Amino acid sequence: MPRIRSAGLLMMASLFLMTASCTATRIAQSWVNPRGERPASVMVFGVTREESLRRTYEDTLSAALTAQGLTAKPSYNITKAHGEVTPEEAVAAVRRAGVDSVLITRLVRLAKEVEAVPDISPGPAFGYWGMSPYYSPLWPSYYYNSYRLIEHEAAYIESNLYKADSSALLLSILTRTEDPTYSTKQVQELVKVITAEFRRAGFLAERASAVAGPAR
Repeated sequence: MPRIRSAGLLMMASLFLMTASCTATRIAQSWVNPRGERPASVMVFGVTREESLRRTYEDTLSAALTAQGLTAKPSYNITKAHGEVTPEEAVAAVRRAGVDSVLITRLVRLAKEVEAVPDISPGPAFGYWGMSPYYSPLWPSYYYNSYRLIEHEAAYIESNLYKADSSALLLSILTRTEDPTYSTKQVQELVKVITAEFRRAGFLAERASAVAGPAR
């Protein structure tokens, strides 16, 4: 019985570690302007040469922010359809849209990082007051008998929110995505992290709509 329970707890611990590692994107750094005003509307720019990635990101984030009380518009609807957007084109697009803030998201660096991951092994089970034949183990012990070195690629993505009229920085978010694939799932994770930082900064309404489709 102790061995079975120890193995079960070891499996649960392994599943927890696997589940925790499934979320590829997390906050690396974040800054909020203490004198910044809450924006009423925002245009979302995703800076990438991959047009489908840009549209997916801008649509997904615009829908998420709009659902939580901040009117957001994807930039690709107003700027030219394809290719690099010049600063002059971006400024003209913001003016046409009539928004009071601009969010610009861009990749700032790719990095190779090495992580030491311990191999977890079960140790002996300690019974309650030493009476293991009559009581289930109070807890199993574990020890690390070796480490594995795992190399990851990490993408650091910066998202800066500016006032449209003065270019004052309102919010700066740096996220880290492990082993980036730029899939729809990772875009959704990034959007979730950014939206949470907008809420933490006080830029979103207290109550959010339950469902929202892509903003157009």
